[in-house]
Amino acid sequence: MGISYGIDVKPKHIREQKLVDLTGCCAVRKDHPIQSKSATPNEFSKYELASLFIPGWSEDLPVAAKKMKELSLPYKVGFRSAYPMAIVDVLHKSDMFFATSNLFPFSSYPSLRRIDIDTQDFELTYSLNSFFHQRNGNDPLTLWLNSLVKEELELAIQ
Repeated sequence: MGISYGIDVKPKHIREQKLVDLTGCCAVRKDHPIQSKSATPNEFSKYELASLFIPGWSEDLPVAAKKMKELSLPYKVGFRSAYPMAIVDVLHKSDMFFATSNLFPFSSYPSLRRIDIDTQDFELTYSLNSFFHQRNGNDPLTLWLNSLVKEELELAIQ
């Protein structure tokens, strides 16, 4: 079983089950210059982007940078890392923002805060799904794992 964002193309023998919907947002340090609870992509474009490097997902350009490029907004990727803790450290010491989701554990980092993205220009809700072989579609272990993961994710995003 694997967990990832929904995908358009997958092999016929792979089944997909929605676990939760995630909402895009940004993480910044508490005293970041943007002090509102939400901000437009234009407001974020004034600051450098800290980005998680995920092989096969955001190797060439971070998703947030792609969205800003589509909107013809200036952007600068100030920091990229495969390690989330490195991004947290950079956020503490800079005015960078980190495009993330409501799954980010903001309560574990009291020196960081969430800023919602105020836009109608692109979708901010993403489905997080489990993927498994079709032969396991009614398997009690697969059903139990799906329900357990779904329950834990729902708790994490509250």
